Amino acid sequence: MNTNGAMLRVDGVSLNFGGLKVLKDVSFEVAEGQICALIGPNGAGKTSIFNCVSRFYQPSSGRIEMAGHNLLEGPAHDVPRRGIARTFQNLALFGAQTVFENVMVGAYPVTKASPWSSLFRLPGERREERETEERAWAMLEDTELIEFADAKVSDLPFGTQKRVELARALMSDPKLLLLDEPANGLAHGEVESLAEFIREFAARRSITVLIVEHHIGMVRAISDHVVVLDAGEVLAQGTADEVTNDPRVIKAYLGSAAA
Repeated sequence: MNTNGAMLRVDGVSLNFGGLKVLKDVSFEVAEGQICALIGPNGAGKTSIFNCVSRFYQPSSGRIEMAGHNLLEGPAHDVPRRGIARTFQNLALFGAQTVFENVMVGAYPVTKASPWSSLFRLPGERREERETEERAWAMLEDTELIEFADAKVSDLPFGTQKRVELARALMSDPKLLLLDEPANGLAHGEVESLAEFIREFAARRSITVLIVEHHIGMVRAISDHVVVLDAGEVLAQGTADEVTNDPRVIKAYLGSAAA
């Protein structure tokens, strides 16, 4: 049980690659149900935090907890079963496959069927596959992608592909969703639409969101809490208004950030 109200707690996390110190004693918390943005200049360590939380990287020191559970214990492949899903800065979709097929893939990390039952198409495996298909159709309805179900992903506009990737991540029914620069490459109107979708869906499903984003307009629109990183360290944190008016943040980052 989570006793302190934090869905995610990053405590004193450092990450070294040889002599390079990528993260230096990073600490912050994301309350349950919050949308927290990580911002900062390129190379500040934002994606490295994502990679530590999702266990792509193993921190050199520190602790990462989700709802009181130490995420650094146990095998990395258990992370999706802990209730964590993520998207990537560069779309990781299967362009030659349909939207429906891509969304179905999102459920596989949390399915229960064993390789043996899948190989021999045992009743339990067939039942789970039918249930997953039903969930995928429901997800397409919920994310307003149903009209694109049979379309090849590569044939869709970039903004729609972004929503497909979100729908796929949501298929694992995450408690914590990591979004890596979802506004990257989108037109202004698409950014507004995506921001509205993320906030509405997260609230409806009670999902906690940690987002890396350079688009300050999107950060302001959806964030409850903002953590600013610079050179692998926490420079400031607070509300969007607090951090964007902080002289240190303006000097280190906002002078060159896209609005």
